[in-house]
Amino acid sequence: MADKFYVGDTPLIKLDCVSDIAGASGYKIFYLKPDKVTSGYVTASNLGNRYVTYQVPSTSWLDQAGEWVFQSYLLDLGVWTGHGERAIQRVYEVGR
Repeated sequence: MADKFYVGDTPLIKLDCVSDIAGASGYKIFYLKPDKVTSGYVTASNLGNRYVTYQVPSTSWLDQAGEWVFQSYLLDLGVWTGHGERAIQRVYEVGR
């Protein structure tokens, strides 16, 4: 997640899980918005056996400027279910 995002963009969010995660039964990305109040998760996909991805579907999803926190979550990866490392992505106001 090194690209520069702006409010209203529809980027592909891509988290590197470092290890092979292809065997998981499901993938999620948890998020915390810059207001530090609004949080949730989205159903994600696996890309290339070690990445969890989510294509932002609309211009209204990235709706706050500031630091967003993203964290992968893997369901039933063999004997393990759990969270990956957190990633912080700054989202900028348009025109700044």
